Amino acid sequence: MHQSQPLRIEDSSVASFCTSRCVNSLLWFVNNSRVEERMLGYLAMYQQKYSVIIYAYKVMGNHVHLGARFPLRNRSEFMRDLNARTAEGVRYYVDEFEGGQLFGCRYSEQGLVESEDIEDKVFYCALQPVHHGLCRRISEHPQYNSFYDAISGITREYPVVDWAAYNKKRRSDPDVSIEEFTSYYPLIFSRPEEFQEMSQNDYKKKMLEKLEQRRVEIIAKKMEQGFIYPEDVSYLKELNPGTKPRTTKKSGRHDKRPRFFCKNPIKKLVKEIELFNIYCHYKFASSAYMRGDERVKFPDYTYKPPGFLVRPKGGG
Repeated sequence: MHQSQPLRIEDSSVASFCTSRCVNSLLWFVNNSRVEERMLGYLAMYQQKYSVIIYAYKVMGNHVHLGARFPLRNRSEFMRDLNARTAEGVRYYVDEFEGGQLFGCRYSEQGLVESEDIEDKVFYCALQPVHHGLCRRISEHPQYNSFYDAISGITREYPVVDWAAYNKKRRSDPDVSIEEFTSYYPLIFSRPEEFQEMSQNDYKKKMLEKLEQRRVEIIAKKMEQGFIYPEDVSYLKELNPGTKPRTTKKSGRHDKRPRFFCKNPIKKLVKEIELFNIYCHYKFASSAYMRGDERVKFPDYTYKPPGFLVRPKGGG
């Protein structure tokens, strides 16, 4: 049986680094406060609904990064709902968007095995604008970056409107207040486990020191390669939605994507062997299921493949 997409495993023992990228890398998330507020509101609402632990969240012009853990093994439901609401927000609030699909494909996902791996992706998210050569400092990038809220222990509340209920009520009461149908959800960011016992001030100081060290290293490396950072970054606030970026990361469907990010090679190998064993079991179960065996047992934390079963002749 051909597997068109990589096997997704809902494993609560590892965190996830998820990326959702727009079709053709077009810049649909730039300079639109209504879209951004909607994205953050639903992120907060679904964090509460699905009991998700969030470490980092960064909105770029054409993609979104999320570092999170899913204790209830419900990443697929969470990402499905969050990306659907994000796409709706772009359709509603971006005049230049003419319809169609927002995201180019399913979100990509890497497992983060250890606390230091989560930490690494926290900084990767935070420093995205510097990595991409858009600006030298993350504070110069206008799209949302969770880093400062996360290290400062700040919890902000974001609104979510029940539009179906509001529009239904508005048909009989044109003067109804939208506030009656608006709920506010706190967006909470957690620390990587290795920092749990630190005081807030010590944690913030440590993370700022590490951020600066990494920022300087990224800039030095890019300049060694001949890259020149723009002196005037005001252009970032003048980008029009739907335009193409100057440069963007591109990858093909069959490019190698490591399934786990782990600095410890032994632990990474162990997780890869576990994944391979699950994959072999899943392939066997899927083949049997598609031949009509509805009683076949699938590996834990995996889903049955979609499609029609081949019913055996003679009923049953």
